[in-house]
Amino acid sequence: MKKTAILVTSLLCLELSASQSQNPFEFFELGIHTLKMDYKEYSESGAYLDGDSSDLFGDMNGFSLKGQLHITERYYMGASLEYTKGKSSYDGSTWGGTPLKLTKDNVSIFQPEIYAAAIERLSYADLFSKIGFGYREWKRGKSDYAGDYDETYKWKYLYIEAGGEKELNEKFSLGLSLRYQKAFDAEMRAYLYDGADFELKNTFGYRIEIPLGYKIAKDKELVLFYRFDYWKINNSDPVPLYNNGTLLTYVYEPDSETQNSYVGIKFIYYWR
Repeated sequence: MKKTAILVTSLLCLELSASQSQNPFEFFELGIHTLKMDYKEYSESGAYLDGDSSDLFGDMNGFSLKGQLHITERYYMGASLEYTKGKSSYDGSTWGGTPLKLTKDNVSIFQPEIYAAAIERLSYADLFSKIGFGYREWKRGKSDYAGDYDETYKWKYLYIEAGGEKELNEKFSLGLSLRYQKAFDAEMRAYLYDGADFELKNTFGYRIEIPLGYKIAKDKELVLFYRFDYWKINNSDPVPLYNNGTLLTYVYEPDSETQNSYVGIKFIYYWR
């Protein structure tokens, strides 16, 4: 009986060791960040209409989660989720043209993604390429001003990305990634009177990220990063605006540009 118990225990240990060696998890990442928002709307002639902004530290903050699976020697799959919330400063005017400045609360950006990646580990750097799918939802927020109202911008998007990472020494590494992102089913919902839904025209953008990594241990790393995220929204067609079923007027969503800057830090735990 004792020999049988020892044999079973040994087999269990071997099975555990084998399962760990075949562990598909590449890494898990947890991060926090702050956001400097810069959103501007323009008329058809290119004149500034209004915009939202936030300071880099304190106004908009958030967290991110990310995990990656090892599929083959070169190929990987992963998923991430990022959430940012806070307040922004509005600079524009009333519908009558009176200049207006106010603070919007409960501003948030929700952004999950999934992707497939290929990595080439060369002597001078690790190079990678990605193709992914994401969803972006920006709640513009609302102030205490009586005439203010909330808006929600949301769309799905596809992206392609390429980049690399180079070890500077045993502890530090530096990376760079470039992304092109194209939205589809882009829309905006304005919570004004009975509400209005706008189908946004061509919406696209790009993203640049620069990470600086510091190896705490073989399986642990801290990464300080800067990211620039750009989106261009082309105007919508006019839609009717109703109040209790009565037509008031026709309104449209103008052209806009979003230029958001992120600074943050990530903790990464590696299984492989």
